[in-house]
Amino acid sequence: MELLFFVSDFHFGRRTAGWNARTASRTLTIIAEKVHSLIQTYKPDNVFILFLGDIMDGEAVYPEQAYELELLGFEQVYEGAHIFLENFLIPLASVCRLTIDGVPGNHAYLRVAHRKTNLDAFFYATVEQGLRERRVKVHSRFFTREFNDSLEVKLSRCGKFNVLIGHGHFLRSVAENPATSAQRRVLAWFSSYSAAGVSIDLAAFGHFHRFSLFAVPGGRWILLNGCMLAYDEYGLTRYGNHGDRVWCALVVEDKRLLAVHPITDERLNSNRKPKIASPWRDMDLSEVQRRQNNQAQNNFDRKSR
Repeated sequence: MELLFFVSDFHFGRRTAGWNARTASRTLTIIAEKVHSLIQTYKPDNVFILFLGDIMDGEAVYPEQAYELELLGFEQVYEGAHIFLENFLIPLASVCRLTIDGVPGNHAYLRVAHRKTNLDAFFYATVEQGLRERRVKVHSRFFTREFNDSLEVKLSRCGKFNVLIGHGHFLRSVAENPATSAQRRVLAWFSSYSAAGVSIDLAAFGHFHRFSLFAVPGGRWILLNGCMLAYDEYGLTRYGNHGDRVWCALVVEDKRLLAVHPITDERLNSNRKPKIASPWRDMDLSEVQRRQNNQAQNNFDRKSR
């Protein structure tokens, strides 16, 4: 049994209402405690932390960003790596066999550099160096690529459960539901990897600040992970409300998805309850499948009338 936990759109270095370096550090501590509780509950053989990009907020992404930055680019990298190590990764590594993997986001690109040059990548390298210096046993795959991987997406093997990870800025969004437009391109990637002999079980993306998990043909899944911003200008501008302050934990065994746990930090902004863009809550997968089957049957009955 494996536990997968997805981290995305942390936007470290930004200073807005309810969000700065201090609250970000406190958030990671509380999130680590909740993941630790899942580890104690399920006792997985391996734990995989998958970073989906925009961990750093970057610089010069949009005109007003300079006025919202608490930390500049490389300050974000070093301070961010420190709090992720001390408040999140090292505490978890002490209680489980931990593997980390990730992709860069669009916020962390350096505008005058090569497109592979990215503050998220510097952050990943700094995390690796910090783990080596502290002699903490964590298996890092940040800079490994397989034959079919690209700059947009890469394969992360989580035991027998294969996950395609990417940030998601290359996927088009449709109003309130970015998942609908993501499905066609993701299915094309599934086919591409299948032709190379690799069966993808789940594709996971960040970027949209929306939480959604849904099934696609072939018994596979697409996850859109949330963000951790207390005040989310992107969500307000694009959707008219704040993003879903939710990260996702999945429990899997072999090729099967067993349980889903949305993880949030309610203490970060107690006056705003997390808005989740799907009916998922902490529940066993059998309950989710029952609801999906009922919905499918209802749709079939309506069409038959």
